[in-house]
Amino acid sequence: MKSIRLLTALVAAILMGIGTPNAQAGTVFEDFINPAVSAAGGQAEVEIFFDGFANGTIYDPAGPGFVGPFSPGALDALAGSGAPNLPAPGALPTTSGFGEDTWGVARISSIKVDGATVWADVITDGKELTFMFYNSVDIQLINGPTQTIHAVDIRFDLYEDSTPDFLSGVHGRTGSSTYTTVTDGVKVLSATGDAGHFAFLADGITPASPTAEFENLFTPASTRGEGEAFFEVVNGPGGGAWDPFFDTNTITNGVRSAPGATADVRVEFSSEPNTGAPFSFILEIESSSAQASAIPMPSAVWQGLIGMSLLLGVGVMRRRRALASVE
Repeated sequence: MKSIRLLTALVAAILMGIGTPNAQAGTVFEDFINPAVSAAGGQAEVEIFFDGFANGTIYDPAGPGFVGPFSPGALDALAGSGAPNLPAPGALPTTSGFGEDTWGVARISSIKVDGATVWADVITDGKELTFMFYNSVDIQLINGPTQTIHAVDIRFDLYEDSTPDFLSGVHGRTGSSTYTTVTDGVKVLSATGDAGHFAFLADGITPASPTAEFENLFTPASTRGEGEAFFEVVNGPGGGAWDPFFDTNTITNGVRSAPGATADVRVEFSSEPNTGAPFSFILEIESSSAQASAIPMPSAVWQGLIGMSLLLGVGVMRRRRALASVE
């Protein structure tokens, strides 16, 4: 009897272990993204669109012309160059020990799978998805009519919240990766910057930092800019429940990526000054999105485990009957 109770407890523990991540994953992926990805044949392009995006770095046009070596703090260590960048209020020290150069928050406005909208903010199911990126450290600045800025150590987290309350800006930050109206839900996707996608500048010829994960192109004359960053999902401790389904390594940056460099997620944006605040403090992102490929949830897992538990139960019963007949 002891072996039967142990086996029953083991099966229950397995079922509980599988069920818990899904319970904490929220419902947006399971109810809206997953069916579309499954219908696409097992892998599909997922586009995530942002609004209310606010970030904060503006560059001084009098800064240095070309910075190297490419390492965290390279810009901070320049003597006599003034302040080459002006971080947003709330910038914090990073994991590298140098000051944070860029961070920001956003709300997800909609999600498309292979070009078709499958979810829209609040309207679809009353849920809110929010996004925070942080810990970005600049390592290279190339001056010109349009400045090129490369950075490393960037991270982002995406949250699902049943009580929509998003408020954009820079005043709700409470820690390196926390913001009052952004990170108050359940973390569902988490990623760290991926290097090797800016091995060359935009011309595809001039070598750039092989460690860069984030590129920001800024035009001082118009205080407008654009940028993109590449990420690998965490898919481990500290990650989100969606991570395994986006861990596909299908994205590159064309000829600018080093051979063999692939990423899970690409985030791109264009920015303009926020007229409601000093432009040197914060930029509003006028258009932004993230692209990734996703695979479907293994819906057969539950059925397989239930079937396994039934088979194990039948085996136990047969063994009990056999023992009874021997006695």
